[in-house]
This record gives sequence, C-alpha cells and structure tokens, in this order.
Amino acid sequence: MGESAPTDHLDSSYTQVSCNNIHYRIPQKSLDRIEQSIVIGVLSGSAMRNRRDIIRSTWGYKKNNIFFIVGGKFEDIEREYNRFGDLLWIDKEEVYVTETSVITFKTESFLSIMYERIMKLSDNVSYLFKTDDDSYVNIRALNSHLLNDKSIDYY
Repeated sequence: MGESAPTDHLDSSYTQVSCNNIHYRIPQKSLDRIEQSIVIGVLSGSAMRNRRDIIRSTWGYKKNNIFFIVGGKFEDIEREYNRFGDLLWIDKEEVYVTETSVITFKTESFLSIMYERIMKLSDNVSYLFKTDDDSYVNIRALNSHLLNDKSIDYY
C-alpha cells in the first residue's frame, strides 16, 4: 500500500507478520493506561465508524482495554484516532476478498503488537481476545471464564 502516514511519529512502528513488514500506529498513551488483564482487539473496516461508535456506547463503554483494528489510508481515520485513542491502524488496504484479504494481517498484527508492546513489558495483561465489530462481547462473562479458570490457554 505504501506509506500513507509518516513513520517517524511516536506512535508509529513496524511489526513482522507472515514475512511482511507491517507499518502501524497505536497511541502509546492508550497502551500505558491499560490496567485490565484482557486486551480486546476488534476487527473493523476503516469506513465502519458507526459500528465502532455503537461498541463505544454499549459493551465497550469507558473501557480502556479495547482497540479497533483498522487499515486503509491513515488520513481517513486520523481524526477518530486522535479523538478516541482506541485505534490500531495498520498500513494495509481494506480488502476482504480472495487471497488478498487483510483479515489475517490485521489479526496477526494485533496479536504481535500487543505481545511486544504490552505483554512482554508488563505482568498486568494475561490474555488477548480478538472479535469483530458486528459481535457483542459480554465483558463480565469473558472475564469470568478467562480469569477464574486458570486451565484456559485460549477461548
């Protein structure tokens, strides 16, 4: 896709996914505020702002451990990125058909970035959970299952 956002920004970095160097941005100040044991990544298309707003006003209300994983041109989501601080942007075109689908890159990028930027540096986060923007997550049930049953590695 090319460089659609400067790579010299404090929030900007790279991760390796399936032999691809993926440029991304995630607000460092938002990563620093995570206090929960579970970080949730929500796959979302860059044009799906209304779905993200619904999540922010329902099951994701006032949660600082939820990040929406979006691709596309950074300019298209820059205002939302700055306003909410809950976007993980990857520099990949939003394509969802055939073998060029970005879904795998977005999911693997979320896991790789959160592992490197949070889990390796802190004992607070124990789990990473990925969902989609058309799903409802019962946060209380998720916490109960993952945090109370120590035999669960993945859910």
